[in-house]
Amino acid sequence: MGRRTYTESFLDDEDDLPIREPRRSRRSRESDEELLRRLVARRKLEEMWEAKQLMRNLSDVFADDPDA
Repeated sequence: MGRRTYTESFLDDEDDLPIREPRRSRRSRESDEELLRRLVARRKLEEMWEAKQLMRNLSDVFADDPDA
Protein backbone atom coordinates (compact mmCIF):
# COMPACT_ATOMS: atom_id res chain seq x y z
CA MET A 1 0.00 0.00 0.00
CA GLY A 2 1.27 3.39 -0.92
CA ARG A 3 0.82 6.70 0.77
CA ARG A 4 -2.59 8.27 0.60
CA THR A 5 -2.84 11.56 -1.12
CA TYR A 6 -5.45 14.24 -0.76
CA THR A 7 -7.50 13.16 -3.71
CA GLU A 8 -11.22 13.29 -4.17
CA SER A 9 -11.57 9.71 -2.94
CA PHE A 10 -9.68 10.55 0.27
CA LEU A 11 -11.97 13.47 1.01
CA ASP A 12 -15.03 11.34 0.26
CA ASP A 13 -14.01 9.00 3.09
CA GLU A 14 -14.81 11.77 5.59
CA ASP A 15 -18.38 11.90 4.32
CA ASP A 16 -18.83 8.24 5.29
CA LEU A 17 -18.03 8.93 8.96
CA PRO A 18 -20.99 9.01 11.33
CA ILE A 19 -22.04 12.48 12.34
CA ARG A 20 -20.86 13.24 15.87
CA GLU A 21 -23.42 14.32 18.35
CA PRO A 22 -22.79 17.88 19.54
CA ARG A 23 -21.09 18.13 22.92
CA ARG A 24 -23.97 20.05 24.47
CA SER A 25 -26.55 17.36 23.66
CA ARG A 26 -24.24 14.64 25.02
CA ARG A 27 -23.91 16.55 28.28
CA SER A 28 -27.64 17.08 28.56
CA ARG A 29 -28.04 13.29 28.84
CA GLU A 30 -25.54 13.03 31.68
CA SER A 31 -26.81 12.57 35.19
CA ASP A 32 -26.02 15.02 37.96
CA GLU A 33 -23.56 12.50 39.41
CA GLU A 34 -21.67 12.27 36.12
CA LEU A 35 -21.49 16.05 35.82
CA LEU A 36 -20.29 16.42 39.40
CA ARG A 37 -17.69 13.69 38.90
CA ARG A 38 -16.38 15.45 35.80
CA LEU A 39 -16.24 18.83 37.56
CA VAL A 40 -14.34 17.32 40.49
CA ALA A 41 -11.87 15.67 38.11
CA ARG A 42 -11.37 18.93 36.22
CA ARG A 43 -10.77 20.84 39.47
CA LYS A 44 -8.27 18.22 40.62
CA LEU A 45 -6.37 18.53 37.33
CA GLU A 46 -6.35 22.32 37.68
CA GLU A 47 -4.96 22.04 41.22
CA MET A 48 -2.28 19.61 40.06
CA TRP A 49 -1.32 21.96 37.22
CA GLU A 50 -1.16 24.94 39.61
CA ALA A 51 1.03 22.96 42.03
CA LYS A 52 3.34 21.97 39.19
CA GLN A 53 3.62 25.61 38.07
CA LEU A 54 4.34 26.70 41.66
CA MET A 55 7.08 24.08 42.04
CA ARG A 56 8.59 25.16 38.73
CA ASN A 57 8.56 28.81 39.79
CA LEU A 58 10.06 27.99 43.19
CA SER A 59 12.82 25.91 41.63
CA ASP A 60 13.62 28.85 39.33
CA VAL A 61 13.83 31.20 42.34
CA PHE A 62 16.10 28.91 44.33
CA ALA A 63 18.26 28.17 41.29
CA ASP A 64 18.91 31.92 40.93
CA ASP A 65 19.80 32.38 44.63
CA PRO A 66 21.94 29.49 45.92
CA ASP A 67 22.16 31.03 49.43
CA ALA A 68 18.38 30.94 49.92
